[in-house]
Amino acid sequence: PVHAKADETGEYRLDRLPILSRVILSVKDNYVDPSRFDAKRMVVSALESVEKTVAEVMVQGDAKSPKLTLTVGAATRELDISGVDSIWKIRTVLGEAMGFIQEHLVAHKELKQIEYAAVNGMLQTLDPHTILLEPKFFKEMKLQTRGEFGGLGFVIAMRDGNLTVVKVLKGTPAQRAGVKAKDVIQKIEEQSTINMDLQDAVDRLRGKPQTKVSITIGRAAWPEAKRLHLTREVIQVETVPQAQLLEGNVGYVKLSQFSANTTRDLSSTIQRQMQEAGGNLQGLVLDLRGNPGGLLEQAIQVSDLFLSEGVIVKTVGGGDKQRINEVKDASAESTDLNRLPLVVIVNNSSASASEIVAGALKNNNRALVIGRQTFGKGSVQVLHDFAEPGKQGEEAALKLTIAQYLTPGDISIQEVGITPDVLLLPGRALKDQVNYFAPPRSMGEADLDAHFSNPAGGPAGAGAGAQAPEPKKKRVEKAPLELRYLLDEKEDEVAKALKRESKEEGSAAAAAGHAGLELTPEQQEDEDAEADPDKFVEDYQVRFARELLKKAPHADRARMLEGAKALVAQRHDQEEARLTKRFGELGVDWTDGQVAGSPRGAVTVTPPIGKDFRAGETVPWTVTIENRGDAPFKRLRAWTVAEKNALLDRREFVFGVVRPGERRTWSIPVKIPKGTDSRRDQVTLHFEDDAGKAPPEVVTSFGVVEIAKPAFAFSVQLDDKAGGNGDGLAQRGETFTVRVDVKNVGTGAAGEKTYVTLKNLGDEKLFIKKGRDVLGAIKPGDTKSAAMEVELRRGGKGEEMPFRVQIVDEKMDEFLSEKLDWPVANDERAPAPSRGAVRVEAAEALLRTGAAPSA
Repeated sequence: PVHAKADETGEYRLDRLPILSRVILSVKDNYVDPSRFDAKRMVVSALESVEKTVAEVMVQGDAKSPKLTLTVGAATRELDISGVDSIWKIRTVLGEAMGFIQEHLVAHKELKQIEYAAVNGMLQTLDPHTILLEPKFFKEMKLQTRGEFGGLGFVIAMRDGNLTVVKVLKGTPAQRAGVKAKDVIQKIEEQSTINMDLQDAVDRLRGKPQTKVSITIGRAAWPEAKRLHLTREVIQVETVPQAQLLEGNVGYVKLSQFSANTTRDLSSTIQRQMQEAGGNLQGLVLDLRGNPGGLLEQAIQVSDLFLSEGVIVKTVGGGDKQRINEVKDASAESTDLNRLPLVVIVNNSSASASEIVAGALKNNNRALVIGRQTFGKGSVQVLHDFAEPGKQGEEAALKLTIAQYLTPGDISIQEVGITPDVLLLPGRALKDQVNYFAPPRSMGEADLDAHFSNPAGGPAGAGAGAQAPEPKKKRVEKAPLELRYLLDEKEDEVAKALKRESKEEGSAAAAAGHAGLELTPEQQEDEDAEADPDKFVEDYQVRFARELLKKAPHADRARMLEGAKALVAQRHDQEEARLTKRFGELGVDWTDGQVAGSPRGAVTVTPPIGKDFRAGETVPWTVTIENRGDAPFKRLRAWTVAEKNALLDRREFVFGVVRPGERRTWSIPVKIPKGTDSRRDQVTLHFEDDAGKAPPEVVTSFGVVEIAKPAFAFSVQLDDKAGGNGDGLAQRGETFTVRVDVKNVGTGAAGEKTYVTLKNLGDEKLFIKKGRDVLGAIKPGDTKSAAMEVELRRGGKGEEMPFRVQIVDEKMDEFLSEKLDWPVANDERAPAPSRGAVRVEAAEALLRTGAAPSA
């Protein structure tokens, strides 16, 4: 039966695939584009996903093979997939595979996780947004979209293994208790937070309103940590993190996402700003930068706040049993907001619901859109909740693509995004780094595997099926106006400091620093804004929007666009003057003028083709141009194109004026990360000038030779002499040192910052007092020891304590991660230590590294 999870003994039966069976049924009935179903490929992808999840499983063969070879431990079986020609037959062959896997598994015990992996492997062949949400992720999504939850009122992040407060919300239990940003939450109740999963910490901190929770807070200025007893309250999801009345009575509101309370919060914020402006609000800046989307209905309601007529969005598509062709029109009610001049700011991270709002307001000629091209997610997903009665929050949910949406005029933004009316491109001009002229680098829907192609206004999924040829990509519409501008030098210094110091996972600064890159100007602006989330920063784009509303205070996009032309022209002249001055300070003549005659360039690139560099080196990459023509080059610049290597791509060289017979050189430092593998990349050097007389492209190459890398092996011992009975076994009620001996079995040295972490994987009575220790540099063949401190409290019932050991050398990009199920022994009197000799008669004897028989 579809809903069966276990047999009569209560054992989970993996071969019954209860979740996968329901997923197949939902996909078959409702998926937007059934032509994308490739049953054989779905089977192979499902098993390959299991292979990545379970170390004991190995799969050989592909979708073109008649049979697959499935290996589990020492057992092997062939699976016939030659007859898998429909989505219904996937269930049969995977059921056979899963039964075999469960029969021969030894170590892996989390059977439901295996089924989750198989389902998501199957779904990833369809599109990037159809996914099975595991219970903890489904629970978090429901909380975010519902708009409120029981909690304490702060935002947290993991920084260097410490659970750190990033932001405290106003009027919440955390603020009243005096919690501040940068505080470290050391304990939640009696559980150590060291190396705790962020989602696990969130789940422990949240709970029903009026319930209590204790947290232990550490602060740099305090001599010791303090314990706080807090009562949870209803916390509103903050969808309006920043709002400000700007100079000239212009309102500013930033929306971070679209959840159930977004329209309400936005309306009340605007009304408050109207009152603050004495009923004379001159316009509104709606900032959707970084907004990933959310609820479709909220995007429609937000758009409707500012519209009195026109289509907001059209949803088209549907699967076998559900055809969708739904149009959402603006309500005819006329309000003050319908006449309020409006500018919308977007960037590459504005996606989905954000794009619906920007597209509705732009295409109905209601607002001017400025900023960067948006992400380009034009598909609609629904959630199929698989929860059973009485088990809410314990089940998974299917997030399924059912349709695509079209903005007014039946325009699809899928793959291409919303093109701003004024494209604003930040730039930088420093001695060691110029980011100004090259096309900006960005990540969007078009970069995701298995994404839908743009139907060019046709119905969802048209021509995008697995069996049909993919249509040509629709070209991104060119913005009517474009303005490049220099970031302030002060902002540059802030960004550099962020790049050096930030270690937070997922930050632009950390990602750039790990790759040996400087921040791009776009990343820099994002990092600037996030440096202090409570502080409003009126950056260049907000200032531009404010000034635009002052010069063209109209509720009509066409009239605003006319005003924008004059403002862009004015700003362009100002930016040209700033750039000329900046380049002059760098020794580059950036004067402009007519070129009569034919300049001719001879280009030399150093290092030359064939020269390789070692990983870890900083290489001066130099381009020299000699003008052998009869006229000067004016404003000559060049940049690299290396699409497969972000380290080398879009590096800029600036020459300015190069007169006949003159040579000009520009050099940039390229810092090659130590962990880079050997590779050689072809690089194209593209030249441009303002007169259209730049030299032709030059093709060169850049080679890197990897350096010897470390590799890690380790052993673990428990020492309970100080906090236990001294028998070397883990027993409840003891505090012990976990010693991890790490040997470098590689050919290269490990770096100075190589460290070991210890992470609790689920025993509520396992309290990690110290979970991180720096080993330092380790030469090949050498061993160093890390010592962590752990308390195993009484009251637990498990016979094992699960924890994970990780050994990391970030600079060399080398790590080892291993889960250990350490046996918990019964309480016994410790054996008395003795000294003496033992004669071993056997030819071979096993010497154990620890007291447990399994050591």
